[in-house]
Amino acid sequence: MARGVTYNRLFLGYELGMAKEAFYDHSWALNRQGLVMQGPQNQTVQYELDDDLPHPAKMYFYPEFYEDKVFQMRVQFIYDGWAPWNKELWSDSLQLDVVDLFRAWYGEGFIEHGATRDFFGEHVEYVKVDGNRRIVVAKHTDQEVVAVFTDLVAEKAIEDEQDDEV
Repeated sequence: MARGVTYNRLFLGYELGMAKEAFYDHSWALNRQGLVMQGPQNQTVQYELDDDLPHPAKMYFYPEFYEDKVFQMRVQFIYDGWAPWNKELWSDSLQLDVVDLFRAWYGEGFIEHGATRDFFGEHVEYVKVDGNRRIVVAKHTDQEVVAVFTDLVAEKAIEDEQDDEV
């Protein structure tokens, strides 16, 4: 961030800093093209990953906005064929597959970030920071992996606002 380098590109033409109205317009345009659809309970955008990962999967995403601009995008990945007895499609494999996909999309530089322990056991996160953009990829459950893209400049502004309120 100190160098002033900005990386706003996410995926499918979405960007950090994208205006809320532009996000909805872009989603609607992709929907009309048949590329995305509404996700479960109409709370996310759904994208089919048929050829990007070793197995067909779905990607669900929706941003958080700050000052009516995308500052964070939470993305959930789930293999279509996941089942409790189908261990090769569990999130520990999916996480590594998503990191490999992201290396293709965003380049090298993902580092393994310490093990955390929760209800589902111990797991690691993979993190990459490019200028203002941080990408974190973590197991969420046995079935799903979550990636979070964050604009660190906006995150700092939010933190500064919260500090000022105290």
